[in-house]
Amino acid sequence: MPTESEEIYGTEEYEEKLFTGTTISEEIIVDSMFMFYRSQFEDGKSPIEYLEEGGEARNLLEAYAIPLKEYFSTLNKGVLIQFLPHSEGDFLDILGGDILRESGGKSSGYLLFYLPDNMVKDYDIVIPSYFLASTDNEESLEFETITEVTLPAGTNSILVPAKSLYVGSEYNTVANTINILEEDLDELEVINPEAFIGGTDNEDDEHYRARLLEDAGIPDFGSEDWFKDEALTIEGVNDVLIVNQYKGTNTIGIIIAPSVESIINIAQDYFNQGSKRPGGTWPVCLGAGEEPIDVTIEIVPADGYTPEEAISNVESSVINFFGKQKINQQLIENDLRQVIFHTEGINFYDLITPTNDLTPSEHAIFTLGNLSIAIRE
Repeated sequence: MPTESEEIYGTEEYEEKLFTGTTISEEIIVDSMFMFYRSQFEDGKSPIEYLEEGGEARNLLEAYAIPLKEYFSTLNKGVLIQFLPHSEGDFLDILGGDILRESGGKSSGYLLFYLPDNMVKDYDIVIPSYFLASTDNEESLEFETITEVTLPAGTNSILVPAKSLYVGSEYNTVANTINILEEDLDELEVINPEAFIGGTDNEDDEHYRARLLEDAGIPDFGSEDWFKDEALTIEGVNDVLIVNQYKGTNTIGIIIAPSVESIINIAQDYFNQGSKRPGGTWPVCLGAGEEPIDVTIEIVPADGYTPEEAISNVESSVINFFGKQKINQQLIENDLRQVIFHTEGINFYDLITPTNDLTPSEHAIFTLGNLSIAIRE
């Protein structure tokens, strides 16, 4: 029958695996302290003699274990929040703990072992399991038989089930590409008459990280979307582009439009806060490159509108159009034409410049350059 302490904290459901790989529970904490104090007593360094269950000292250890467990749990959660969003490779696997990265699959198919020139032998040839064949290319992908098969005397060929030696989608080879035997086996040659299929890659960091974040209850913190949403809360920021590893490992480029120094400085101060730097990342705020586009338009005012009113309306429409441009967004000439066409107060227009679609430089945004609106006579 379980003791009262076992009913409280001695079951697996109260255990928690830390990011270090250590499993922690109140019972484990108590046992660890118990062993420490007992060793101290045996060395004559502690006055505590009785540490068995029910004793005052043991009860005190159990009372201490409750907040210590909560402390370790909170610390573990904090580490995961800080490091999960930007960890990769082996360290990401460590943080994953019991949630393992999904393994890839091996491709499978059949290898045709045959004797050349329709040759036959008067004795059996045993093709062992785990016998290797490979592709005749730079990758030299290896495959192995999965069962022992005998080519009977008087028979020219036989199909043998096989699989790739390792996991990975690159092992999904097309027909007639596996034609090299790693070792000589009588005079046999090999080919795969059909494609090998079913090979899949190990789960990549991006998908594995997303599963870990979801399990930890922090599906968004530290992601590119999170950085973007945070930056857009800063007054004056109209658009944001996030570039992971902008200046090397653990750096996050936060590219801001408009490129106004005061706004960028405010953003940098905001992301310099420890709570805004998950996993020791270093956010770097900078302005988007601005590429001004000159716009030249001729218009004919609609009836009931003065030239000044028509020009003012078109000017507002064009300014609003450029105000909605995003970083790295193409400027589509027809979109600008549609904006002008639907502007109130004009009967006719002609867009003189720009004359085609435009693509900005990397991390840049199109802004309005010189705007010229004339009345066509």
